[in-house]
Amino acid sequence: MTSIGKYQQQDNIVTDKHGRHGFHQTDNKHSIYSISQKSNYGNSGFHSHETGQLLYLSEGITHLSIPGLQAVISPSRAAWIPPNLEHSTVMNKAHHYQSLYIDTQVHPDLPKHFCIKQVSPLLRQMILDVEHWQEPWDESSIYGLKAQVLAYEITAASEVPIQVPSPSDRRLAIVCEQLMRQPDIKHSLKEWGQIVGASDKTLSRLFKSDLGISFHHWRLHVRMMHAVSLLDKNLSSTDIALAIGYCSDSAFTHAFNGYFGYPPGEYKRSSSN
Repeated sequence: MTSIGKYQQQDNIVTDKHGRHGFHQTDNKHSIYSISQKSNYGNSGFHSHETGQLLYLSEGITHLSIPGLQAVISPSRAAWIPPNLEHSTVMNKAHHYQSLYIDTQVHPDLPKHFCIKQVSPLLRQMILDVEHWQEPWDESSIYGLKAQVLAYEITAASEVPIQVPSPSDRRLAIVCEQLMRQPDIKHSLKEWGQIVGASDKTLSRLFKSDLGISFHHWRLHVRMMHAVSLLDKNLSSTDIALAIGYCSDSAFTHAFNGYFGYPPGEYKRSSSN
């Protein structure tokens, strides 16, 4: 058994200080149950839950892993982990996280796949509110109504791309493959159009129809994925900025902070500890 802050993990079950279980829907009579933790370090090891889980950090960041994929979760985002999916979390700095364990039989419209959700101010407040719900409550109470709205807000929240989507159109594929190899290329859509034989309007339309996002957001996603990789290699922010197409350290820091919700220096410090 390993201690994680004020909670304990044993046989894939986390209990709070009162000995209540938050991982198995059979252990808890409520369709949504919250565990809140403040700590300076946490490493859950790989485990799974019989319920769905929404993992949200109101402070700090966490590195979350599922088989074949890693993600960084910041206060602007939450991870939706469907039932029985093996995952682990590592939190190297001071953090405050809220885990909502949700019975997907009661709330069947929640996603069936792992995803990262953008957290709106409304969703944030609803997540933080759950730990204050007065027990006991049932699905016909005001808390049951809140649970329905919360599940709806989670489902409706925008998904953040985890992996860079790949195009099917030949012209778009040329653009994307080159930028994946060389994210520092600064061509405009018009310049790319001249290279691949399409107008900038055609390429703009293809990005949205084929990939579901704009050229600007696709390129930003590529650059940020490269940035995380280069930060892990201990490169300086200035070197990274130039390597992924930014003209200055400040421009890179502004873009990184806008994308992840924290500056590259904080990511670097967290990863090195």
